[in-house]
Amino acid sequence: MYNTHITIKINYMEKNCIICGKLFKVKHNSTGKYCSYECSYKGRKVKRIEIKCGVCGKKIVKKETDKTKYCSRECYGKMKKIRGDKVVWTEEAKKRISERYKGAGNPMYGKKSWNSGKRIPRMSGENHPNWKRGYYINEDGYKIISRERREHRIIMEKHLGRKLKKEEIIHHINNNKTDNRIENLMICTRVEHINIHREDSKRKNKGATGV
Repeated sequence: MYNTHITIKINYMEKNCIICGKLFKVKHNSTGKYCSYECSYKGRKVKRIEIKCGVCGKKIVKKETDKTKYCSRECYGKMKKIRGDKVVWTEEAKKRISERYKGAGNPMYGKKSWNSGKRIPRMSGENHPNWKRGYYINEDGYKIISRERREHRIIMEKHLGRKLKKEEIIHHINNNKTDNRIENLMICTRVEHINIHREDSKRKNKGATGV
């Protein structure tokens, strides 16, 4: 029978622990620096320093190697505004990125969106995080709803059972443009609408002057 048992001789060398100075044995090709787990923990323990936030001056404790200068994202954002940080997109860069992701370069090329044609009830209407009550107030103070149309005109059309003509104007009786109750709406022509507001302004001026 053949002897298959092979003895491998390992050479050891002695080193001094860089923490406690104790002499310990390691393999000849080892990079060990510590004699025990306790010394290893002490040697690898991250040093921490105390600095002041560059914006609000609040004291913060950070790792010595950490490049943090601010106590929070808010302070970091303020400093960006102070410095005027802004990414400048050159026409060349825009064109290069556009060409890169055009056609087959786009990861979604030829693929159908997972939610294409689907309505998700839990993310629709009032359940959506960006829900804004189904309308918004435009710069003229009117409620704008479906397909960029003014709410008071839609309400009047439903009341009359027909579409309003372009020359037909809806007047808010109490002058509150967001109060679109049918009893607060009055249909009139453009000239009549101008005269109504002229009379209102005269009445207000008389009240202000005490005449």
